[in-house]
Amino acid sequence: MGCVKQYLWRTSLLLFLSGLIQWGGAKVLVEVQSGPLYRVIGYPFFMSCSVSGFSNPAARQDFRFSIYKPNRPTREIQIISTDDNNYAMAVYGVRVRGGGITLERLSVTSVLFHVKSLEEGDKDEYECHTPNSELEYNGTYNAKATLKGNVIFYCLNGNTFCVCHILLEDTLTTSSTGPASFSLSEGDALTLKGLASSNTFQHTHLSVTWYLNGDGEASPRPIISLDRDLTVSLGQGFEGRYQAGLIGLDKLEEATYRLKMARIELSDAGRIYCHAQEWIQDPDRSWYPISHKDAQATTLEVKAIEKHLKKAPDQGSGSMVVRMTVLKAQLQEGEELAVQCIVDAQGLAGRFLSVAWVKDNQELAQIGPTGVLSVGPEYGGRESGGELRAVWTGEKTHLLTLWPVRTLDQGVYHCRAWSQERDRNGVFTQGPSQESTTEPITIRAIESGLAVAMENQKVSVDEGDELQLACRVSGVKGQLSVTWKYRSASTTTGSFSYVTSLSRVGVMEPGAELGQRNVRTLRPTADTFTLEMSEVKPSDAGAYQCTVSKWTTETNESLMRVDLKSRGIEVTEG
Repeated sequence: MGCVKQYLWRTSLLLFLSGLIQWGGAKVLVEVQSGPLYRVIGYPFFMSCSVSGFSNPAARQDFRFSIYKPNRPTREIQIISTDDNNYAMAVYGVRVRGGGITLERLSVTSVLFHVKSLEEGDKDEYECHTPNSELEYNGTYNAKATLKGNVIFYCLNGNTFCVCHILLEDTLTTSSTGPASFSLSEGDALTLKGLASSNTFQHTHLSVTWYLNGDGEASPRPIISLDRDLTVSLGQGFEGRYQAGLIGLDKLEEATYRLKMARIELSDAGRIYCHAQEWIQDPDRSWYPISHKDAQATTLEVKAIEKHLKKAPDQGSGSMVVRMTVLKAQLQEGEELAVQCIVDAQGLAGRFLSVAWVKDNQELAQIGPTGVLSVGPEYGGRESGGELRAVWTGEKTHLLTLWPVRTLDQGVYHCRAWSQERDRNGVFTQGPSQESTTEPITIRAIESGLAVAMENQKVSVDEGDELQLACRVSGVKGQLSVTWKYRSASTTTGSFSYVTSLSRVGVMEPGAELGQRNVRTLRPTADTFTLEMSEVKPSDAGAYQCTVSKWTTETNESLMRVDLKSRGIEVTEG
């Protein structure tokens, strides 16, 4: 609007300058950042300016920045330059001298214009020009002023050349729904929720990161992030726990981001908080962070559990009681079976314990006195494939999960626990007290109506080409998610490894091994999920498997999922 009317008198000059300008036979090419640019008051702003094509490309060029106001569109207000320390007019002089506005030289022919904190008066049109450094200049251009030896750079806005810089209000808000502090024991579970939203009238994206500022650490460390393109990324040191399913980040609603840590460690002690950043896409298709906020931090205290750190004291004749709880005893195929064993005894913190889960009088899994998991022969493959997990979740509690549950998992379950003693050589033997066993609970699992199938059972692709797989689902509507896994062609018995997944709200989570490659999963239609991998390698040959999950709301806070896996599809590389 203002650009067209206020700078109309410059049109003939600017149209010429947007192409090639003759400087003594040299061709000067102008390359600039396009506008309009939307930025937020109170946050930094930068803009690039560069020139090329002078007869001596190694010659150092100077740059000058000015601004024009709508009420006086022909009046140049000088801001800063590389060749004159006194270039700024009074209105900008204080900020330039104080370092609030600077020029960063990127090369002899380019600079970056920096504003440390935008103010209300900073909006309007900016101009960058560089004095002529050549001995000759062909051409004189008059438009209310004679421009001699100057090349003027403008960002393109429609058919008019100017830098349109538009200031936005800061509408980004963040908050935390949790308490100001937690005191938990090593191995306990932690759940925190953060809220982040923005009412900016322009289309923007949000990224959310949970940070841990550990006790004694100078700066915070990222735990897990949800990027602006809804991709999950992990902070250094947390990748292994994420792959083990011990850390997760869920987007529950439009503005709620939940951090889940299934088994906290001593190193997790400190301040944990949610950080949100708002991004806008500039006309040149690049993304620019325009604002950021931190939610209130939660201080986490983690108490060490001594039983794995020292020899157990004399346990005497104190009795031990074991209880078993299940979240649901009547399950549908694909849901999660969770069996929790709770041990009560005197002096429990100083004891070494073993806990076992038994199904139909056959031991399914056992956690030994040092926390090492052993699994029965029938479930060894389920454990290596990530379907069976058993963890110590607290001083008294041990949790076994089977997901997705199958019809063959139904039966009669019970838990048993017993104390153990360790001698000077570190060898464990069963203690003098008798083991304790829970009452049995019958678990039932019925077949699900959900069905999935690969579109093709065998695919051949050449090295360097793109691999595309499709997984079709039937028998269900509504919220679905998909997980893709892979097993190398070099083995036919090994477990499947995680490739990528797409959550029910469209969040894509690439695996650690393929995270740096161009791998993505989409849902092009309601009944189809696709996996796309560009520039395949010979190592990508093997069997691929998709697992589709159906989600149904059970309460205002929780969701239930039902899963079914496809048969593997064989991919060969020719």
